[in-house]
Amino acid sequence: MKHIVTQRLKRIPSFMGRKTSPDNRFITNAVDLIYDIRGRLTVESRPSTSELILWVNAMRELSEHPDPVTQDPDAVISAMNVLIKSDSAKEDALNYMEMANGNPRDKE
Repeated sequence: MKHIVTQRLKRIPSFMGRKTSPDNRFITNAVDLIYDIRGRLTVESRPSTSELILWVNAMRELSEHPDPVTQDPDAVISAMNVLIKSDSAKEDALNYMEMANGNPRDKE
């Protein structure tokens, strides 16, 4: 999966002008996170591989850090709309991410 994501990212126009490929840690962390999120969502709302690739691209565009998954939570959350389409699935994913980081969200 990591190889597929890396190869496809190189073909996305925003990556073509870059001097470096995506950081391997970033790809690994993004794939690991997507598998964790996929395991917690219903079958209808699980993100596809193409959505993962778009999400990785969006995070990289939004962040100056080599690994936004571990270094820039704002980029991860901002790019979440690319990854997950339904509001309830997005809420579940955000809650999971914040619980995993030891920072649970308050429900209103």
